[in-house]
Formats: sequence, C-alpha cells, structure tokens
Amino acid sequence: MLWISFSRRASQPLQQSRLASRCGRAQTLVEFALAVVPFLTLVFGVIEFGWAVYSYNTINSAANEGARRGMVLNRPLPSNPTGHPYAEVGNSDGSYTNPSCDFSTIVGTVGCTLGVLPRARVEVIVDVPPFQPGQSVPPYNNVSVEVRYAYQPIVVFPISGAFTMTGKAVTQTQ
Repeated sequence: MLWISFSRRASQPLQQSRLASRCGRAQTLVEFALAVVPFLTLVFGVIEFGWAVYSYNTINSAANEGARRGMVLNRPLPSNPTGHPYAEVGNSDGSYTNPSCDFSTIVGTVGCTLGVLPRARVEVIVDVPPFQPGQSVPPYNNVSVEVRYAYQPIVVFPISGAFTMTGKAVTQTQ
C-alpha cells in the first residue's frame, strides 16, 4: 500500500520547486526585456532608414521630372502664340511651396511625382532661361529645378528632428 504523508518534510520539495519556477519566470522576463529593446531599436531603425531613402529618391525623381518638363516648354504654345510658357505661374523663375498636381507646369509636374510625401513640406525652386514673348528660347540654355523637402523622422530617436533633403536637376533646352 502506498502511504502519502502530509508532513512538513514532504511539502518542502514542492515549495522549493514552486520557488525555483517563479525565479525562472522572473529571469526569463528580465532577459526578454533586455533583448527586446535592442531588437526593436534595430527594426525601427531599418524602417526609418527605408523611409529616408524613399523620400530622398522621390524628391530627386521629382526634380528630374520637373526639369524634363521645363526642357520642352521652351517654345510658344499654338494656343497662345504671343505669350510664352515660361511666363505662366508654375513655369516662371521663383520659389513655390505646396505644389499641386498639374502636368502642364514645371511645379505641377513636381507635385505629381511626389508620391506619398506630404506636399506641405515641399518647396520647389525653378530657374528658367531668359525668354522673349512669342519666340522660342535658343537651345542649350539651362533649366534648373531644385526640390527641398523638410524630412521629419517617423520614429522618435534621441537625435530626431526635421532636416532638409534637397534634390536638384539641371537640363538644357532643346
């Protein structure tokens, strides 16, 4: 016959086993807390770096598209033979903020190619060659488009804060 004793001696190994189990769980929790911080920092750092590269490539592409649009706008339009496309708002020299999407202008072309970047943080600086109303601009004159984007990190790190990314493209008229 099996005899079970409920004496103090018999319950001591059970109490020690429970205590060891609690200590093991606490140790696991501490190790997890120490390991998860560097892991999440690495994951969010990769996400932030990817977003920064995307933003930089997007503003450079937008500057290239704007300069390409400015390159072909060097002739008067048939609909307005006495004017010149460079005289229109969005095509003339100057600085423009918050560009909207309109493929008929240099600044609008930049606005259309910004993708998901917030347009409110974008500034476009256009420099076109001098022109005479009703006449074509001679070939080989520079058209310059500079896009400035106030980059705001999406993840807060100790050294966070907005900084400006710049994309610039220079082409020549045809």
